[in-house]
Amino acid sequence: MSGDESNEAPGEGEGAEEPKLASVTPLRRTGSAVPEEEGPPIPLGRRLVLPGRGTTFFRELEGPPGAPTVVLLHGWIASGGLNWYKCFEPLSEHFRVIAPDLRGHGRGIRSWRRFRLSDCADDVAVMCTELGVESAIFVGYSMGGPVAQLM
Repeated sequence: MSGDESNEAPGEGEGAEEPKLASVTPLRRTGSAVPEEEGPPIPLGRRLVLPGRGTTFFRELEGPPGAPTVVLLHGWIASGGLNWYKCFEPLSEHFRVIAPDLRGHGRGIRSWRRFRLSDCADDVAVMCTELGVESAIFVGYSMGGPVAQLM
């Protein structure tokens, strides 16, 4: 193994920056990336197994120490990253920010059976428990609004 290789995952180890951010690059109408302009940074996200429910995906920024938690719930046929990408950085100055992909959307829980918005709310509640979130401010856009009201 050369000196540059490591068994640690990217972002781990001494001097690692947290959190890892990706850049959103706007697309031209032709579908080619626009190299001269970058979008806002977004957290890369990670998967989380929700016991008895399935595996979901969420993006998270820690925010300042002791900051309250904001959970951002996306709209129908969207994802946490798609609906909230411009909000991550400004909100993380004051809050811990969590944006899950809801059941049946993005990289959220997959299921062949129908689900209700109450199932999405239950998934978010279990996710919060697994992440150690005791209280949060739930913010929803479109379909995420009724899910937030169910929390």
